Amino acid sequence: MNGWLEQITTWLVDLVKDVFLAVWDFLGDGIVFVLSSILVPIGGWISGLTPPAFLSSGINIGALLTGLPPFALYLAGQTRITEAMAILGAAVGFHLLRKMVTLGQW
Repeated sequence: MNGWLEQITTWLVDLVKDVFLAVWDFLGDGIVFVLSSILVPIGGWISGLTPPAFLSSGINIGALLTGLPPFALYLAGQTRITEAMAILGAAVGFHLLRKMVTLGQW
């Protein structure tokens, strides 16, 4: 009969904790549902857009670079300009995405 009050209070604390966690999970699922309901139609709309003509004209950067003289190709390879351009492109993409998500506020 010792510790019965402690057992009851421990059970009540665990019960309240479990209820709180269940409500938290439910709210998280609700947020995911709402965002999914909003973003799926936007994704469908974006995928339905046709790309502009200058993007689909078949410009091949690799074909343009093969016409460079050998020393310029060597210099571009040693300076790792392709990785630099990829990093810059990712930075610009992140910047534009950040501006879109925060509606230009950040």
